[in-house]
Amino acid sequence: MKRPALITGIVILAVAIIGVFVLIIRSPQTTSPATALAVSPITTTTPPTASSTTAYALTDVANHNTKTDCWFAVDGSVYNLTNYIETGFHKAGMDIVIKSCGTNAIQTFAQGHGKGRKAQRAYEALVPFVVGTLK
Repeated sequence: MKRPALITGIVILAVAIIGVFVLIIRSPQTTSPATALAVSPITTTTPPTASSTTAYALTDVANHNTKTDCWFAVDGSVYNLTNYIETGFHKAGMDIVIKSCGTNAIQTFAQGHGKGRKAQRAYEALVPFVVGTLK
């Protein structure tokens, strides 16, 4: 094979690999918190609503206050983050999540995620963990 043809082949292969990588990154997948943070489209900055009609009092949430049984409330929704903690993925570290177990974590959540795109990504990452609403 001639050298120019070899270089052309390598360039085409590189472009194809990059194209596949871009398609994978941009495909809408929400199978894990990390994926939800990486690829979720931004539409609004409102929190997700619970798919369940179960309403919990803050005292119920407070009973789930450990690393192995962690619930918290944010903006009227209640989340069970026990499995999320097991993943070990959080940009600011898992300690901040663990300290929020059993609480209404809206202030911590708002301070850490702000408003706009960053907050929306964080809300979208919480969707798989909704267990109900806060009374």
